[in-house]
Amino acid sequence: SEPYDPYLPRGGSSSNPAGAGNSKTAAIQAQIDDTVGIMRENITKVAERGERLDQLQDKTDNLAVSAQGFRRGANRVRKVCSPVVLCRGTADPPLCHAEHVVCAYIG
Repeated sequence: SEPYDPYLPRGGSSSNPAGAGNSKTAAIQAQIDDTVGIMRENITKVAERGERLDQLQDKTDNLAVSAQGFRRGANRVRKVCSPVVLCRGTADPPLCHAEHVVCAYIG
């Protein structure tokens, strides 16, 4: 049916109470139809949002697992590698600084 427009007369005269009632009923039905359409769109959008949230949760879980693996690897490297201190000159105490890193892999 057509949307309700209060400025356009509907079939029947304004003095006919039955015609006025049908017009009001049609207007209310049009509003209900519009509301139902909007609610269907909202339901679709909520479902799509849920899917996107699930995908984001999966990515978050994968990132957490990767971060944990990185941390374990970094701790292994920290325990295995130690800096080599180079000392120069005859100053007392000698001028020393860490320049190189020596790693011994213990597998």
